Amino acid sequence: MLSSHSSTSVLTASPAPAAPESAPNAVPQFASVRHMVFGPLAALEDTIKTLHKRGYAAANDWSQPQPVNAAGEYVTVLIRRLKLRKSS
Repeated sequence: MLSSHSSTSVLTASPAPAAPESAPNAVPQFASVRHMVFGPLAALEDTIKTLHKRGYAAANDWSQPQPVNAAGEYVTVLIRRLKLRKSS
């Protein structure tokens, strides 16, 4: 309700309706998928550029390469949130 008698207007709204409860066996609509790429820096950069050119992920979506135990080997990670399709 708006009050026009004071210098400050106050707007009140009814609470939002409660979300319907999910069925216990309901499949979530989205899921996160992690892509991990291991290799020398040049190979990681080439893979990231290739996937970017194909429209799969922007180069900036990947984590900074981190060294792993093997000499000269790095890992980078991409996390994608994908919409799940209903299985038939």
